[in-house]
Amino acid sequence: MPHFFTGGAAGVYGNATGGRRGAALGAFVNGLIITFLPAFLLGVLGSFGSANTTFGDADFGWLGLLLGWSIHADGALGLVFIALIALAILALGWVCQRKLVDAHWDPAPHRPSPTSNADAAATSGATGAATSSGTAKKYPKVLPPEGAPVPPARIDH
Repeated sequence: MPHFFTGGAAGVYGNATGGRRGAALGAFVNGLIITFLPAFLLGVLGSFGSANTTFGDADFGWLGLLLGWSIHADGALGLVFIALIALAILALGWVCQRKLVDAHWDPAPHRPSPTSNADAAATSGATGAATSSGTAKKYPKVLPPEGAPVPPARIDH
């Protein structure tokens, strides 16, 4: 079940950013991750591990491994490791919010933008990131089937 749903999402995001090559590689790498991370996770799950019970999502796998290895440290050291992991996740979320979301980062810079050229130049100049169409290698997209509904226009807030 997770291979189908998360692999499909990885393929959709891969297609949006890297075309057919991105769709294939995104789904393939996701399949490897959610196949092998739970196998490593069995050793740190305690009684769940001995029952061969695990969860197939990548986020549970890598975070479960980090927290499981931290808990194996004795006493206060394990708590310190867990606090450091929590702070690292918080810091990563904050940096992504500031650098990507607030700066209107676009993972597919070759896609035509609804903003004017002046707005795009001001945005890329303010963030220091180049978003010109010549910087990304283009691969053909997987086209929607005939008769598929047209998605709504993009709305920028």
